[in-house]
Amino acid sequence: MAEKDELDLHQTRAAKIIFQGWDKNGDGLIDANEIPSELVALFASMDTDNSFSIDCDEFIAYLETFKAEEGSEALDEILTGLKHSMSSLTDGQRAMARNVFDRIDRDGNNKIDPDEIPEELLECMPKFDRDQDFHWDLEEFEAYLRDYKFDQGDQAVELMLNRLKRQFQKQHFELSAAQRDAATSLFEALSTGSLGVLDPSSQVAKACFVSAQETSIFTRLGEEARPVNRQQFLDWLQAQKEQHGSQAIWEMLASWQTRLAEQGADAPEPQAVGYFESLATAIPDIPVLGSVCSCNRAREQAWCLVS
Repeated sequence: MAEKDELDLHQTRAAKIIFQGWDKNGDGLIDANEIPSELVALFASMDTDNSFSIDCDEFIAYLETFKAEEGSEALDEILTGLKHSMSSLTDGQRAMARNVFDRIDRDGNNKIDPDEIPEELLECMPKFDRDQDFHWDLEEFEAYLRDYKFDQGDQAVELMLNRLKRQFQKQHFELSAAQRDAATSLFEALSTGSLGVLDPSSQVAKACFVSAQETSIFTRLGEEARPVNRQQFLDWLQAQKEQHGSQAIWEMLASWQTRLAEQGADAPEPQAVGYFESLATAIPDIPVLGSVCSCNRAREQAWCLVS
């Protein structure tokens, strides 16, 4: 008889919920048509009484044998994968998750760092840090939410997301120091005249600000387009960051710099936007986005050393 290792309470609960999710007709049995296709090959080894169906006790017995042979950690990984295959976020929940993720990600590097993550989630961080880089990206954050939804239900995951949204208020959408420096240098390259304003009628502005989103910088509530000063430019970017996230700001800055170069205009000062290229050469693991890199804490520290 195969050796078994009894499931702990969490593993037992997860196994029973998974079984109930597979048992579509609610008869307490799973046949080969109800079990996921990737597990059909294991059906015979689970069906110990050769009844061509599996009850919950047989499923748990199979998991206990697996645990004895492969270990508790391997079983947890299997159960987590099965839970995620049965628990997906709705479009609305994914949008909420993205919003909350951007609020928690204070430095705008598209990762939740250990010093940013809420204390209530810190204990769960290693379990869902799949690449073991000591951060959560959006996919890993959503994996945690799917796991939470499986255990607690739809309403609970939405309540948690709303609670985190309130906890991380608008101040976390402020432009990072790197974004402000890059944006300021671009503004100086784009602005015209002794007043240092960005004029919507100038040739360079018409070439750089082409989409409806971009040209909205010059209008307020449908008013006629007007020049903007540096502070208005930065305030507009901060509003865009709140609405679209940090990565969108870097993409916008990169796009403007590219269009500026195409116009033959003077490039921004190298210690700002163009500086990211030389920094990327010096530190190979920095991904370049056009001429602008998304910036993490290490890059901002390096920025301070050379500026």
